[in-house]
Amino acid sequence: MLAINASNLSKGGAVQVAVWFICKMMKHSSGNVYFLSRQVSEQLEKRLVELKSTNDVYIIEMSPAKSLKTRKFLLRKETELGITKVFTIFGPSYINFKSYHIMGFADGWVTHSTLNSFFQSYRLNLYKIFLHFLSCLYKAYWVVKADRWFVETEVAKKGLSKRLGISLGNISVISNNCSDIFKTAPYPDSSRNVGPFKLLYFTADYDHKLIFKIAELINEMSKYKEDFIFNVTIEKDSPSAVKLIKSLECEAYIKHIKFLGKIDLVDAVEVVDNSDAMIHLSCLETFSATYLEAMYRNKPLIVSDFKFSRDICGNAASYIDVNDAITSSKIILNLMDNPRIQADLIEKGKQRRCYYPVADERFQQYSKYILDRNYNEL
Repeated sequence: MLAINASNLSKGGAVQVAVWFICKMMKHSSGNVYFLSRQVSEQLEKRLVELKSTNDVYIIEMSPAKSLKTRKFLLRKETELGITKVFTIFGPSYINFKSYHIMGFADGWVTHSTLNSFFQSYRLNLYKIFLHFLSCLYKAYWVVKADRWFVETEVAKKGLSKRLGISLGNISVISNNCSDIFKTAPYPDSSRNVGPFKLLYFTADYDHKLIFKIAELINEMSKYKEDFIFNVTIEKDSPSAVKLIKSLECEAYIKHIKFLGKIDLVDAVEVVDNSDAMIHLSCLETFSATYLEAMYRNKPLIVSDFKFSRDICGNAASYIDVNDAITSSKIILNLMDNPRIQADLIEKGKQRRCYYPVADERFQQYSKYILDRNYNEL
């Protein structure tokens, strides 16, 4: 019996991928067991997925990352249900399953972070850097307990092998993509949205997303232009939001920010469509779905200039140095005022998105290992 484990996922793109994959599994494979976090189950229900119809589904209230009780419960269910294979959609699972364990992994901090990643995220807070480094070691301890791994890029594959001593032959690369709803939803009128130019930062509240850098951009952009706004998908009282507001040079600049809060997947397309461009300032990613969401919804894309972003976006993005607010602001303002640049990026995005496997192809790649009965020989 196969168990799909998403008990440890709470936010960000990992939840989106889990929802997509579980929908596919429930359609193409029966008789499986599902261990789902509350957040994943709620997103599935919003997509009108009937969780109790034909599958054994267990809703896990407390992540195994934080609860020994949850770990014991899942190990007990593994034995009681006769589970022979576990697929953890994104690890670490924080559980040493007895069964053959396949794990997806997309934590760039473990696989390919650099000292620059830590200093960008935490500046000179050595205490936070030290704690995060210990967290990476702890995650690595649990990651190596799986038997086979999926990652999203070659960089992550090489890093996982080199840093954790895992054989390259046991790591498969399956590229990320965005949810099907970004590809199938009707497109709105192609004319620009009315009002100020809307820059959308679709993100979860993580330090490496460098959300506070928006303040530096606003401080510079406001010297030349007034009719723009950054829409950010975090709560107004979140740590990053508080940090962002404190970094504004002028209290009046708050008018250039709107905190949208957490956006459910079913509402995500509308949020993207209501923007004029998408921006992504992260200093560390494996494969953010935001890049492809912008490309599929025909939005100009502005991203931080790092190797991981160039590897994925190619020439389909406008790149900025997150440490140079003056030059970055000029690049953004130029894009805002130049429909030609916007149209060019949109067209290049349409071409670039074709590089990555569509949903059915991705699912087939996963299925090759997850559903194959001869998994012990792979």
